[in-house]
Amino acid sequence: MNDALSEVKVYQTSDYTEFKVLSGNRPLKPAHVKRLKESISEHGNLGAPIIVNEKYEMIDGQHRKIALEELGLPVEYIMKQGFGLKEIHVSNTNRKNWTLTEFMNCYADLKMKHYARFKEFNEKYGFPITTSLILVLGYSLGGEKGPSRTGGSQDSFRRGEFIFKNPEEAEDRAERILMLKDIYWGYKSKYFVLAMLKMFRLKEYNHSEFMSKLRQNMDKLIVTPGTINGFLRIFEDIYNYRRQGKKISFFQELKVRNGK
Repeated sequence: MNDALSEVKVYQTSDYTEFKVLSGNRPLKPAHVKRLKESISEHGNLGAPIIVNEKYEMIDGQHRKIALEELGLPVEYIMKQGFGLKEIHVSNTNRKNWTLTEFMNCYADLKMKHYARFKEFNEKYGFPITTSLILVLGYSLGGEKGPSRTGGSQDSFRRGEFIFKNPEEAEDRAERILMLKDIYWGYKSKYFVLAMLKMFRLKEYNHSEFMSKLRQNMDKLIVTPGTINGFLRIFEDIYNYRRQGKKISFFQELKVRNGK
């Protein structure tokens, strides 16, 4: 069996102006540059060469390039013809070192319409990105394994499989949550939003009535619950405050509907 040996040519330069930032790549993190400088100063440049394309746009290693430049040290690099944002995504997906925001920006710059639409939504309403995803999807965002629904886990979002369905419904959910921002300081919190989404699904729920009752009973939220069910129990008490006639059992109703 003959093994083909492929030689990779490593170049070196101190002309830092040759290198360009690729539009859509994640922004620089000064703290990461600082850590790299400290490591290089103590141990030398033990990292891999940075990767650029034929335009000298940095595909991988832009933090290392800045660290070396600030230390006045030469930059080693490898050139990969035709590389761009897609290759950046592939090289970073398995590392898990990109944030959801960085993946959103990268895919939006690649003109992927669902991510571009989601970026607009996220910027318009100003929620943390995980909360924005919850509002768009209408349910809890799964983690590494995530739920079985298409586009509903953090991994699927990273892989570029996110689908922005029913934007009108997503905006309606976001608008109703924003109505509460002058009443409850924690309106952006994940568990608060998830509990509200559960209440939105109940035909007995009236948002104007809940807002009025919430203003009168803010003392019940002095201690912030750490679970969805914790919020639902409090919401039930608030909604039924001085209520005439039948009390509404949001928490029990949701338990029954969820088969619990």
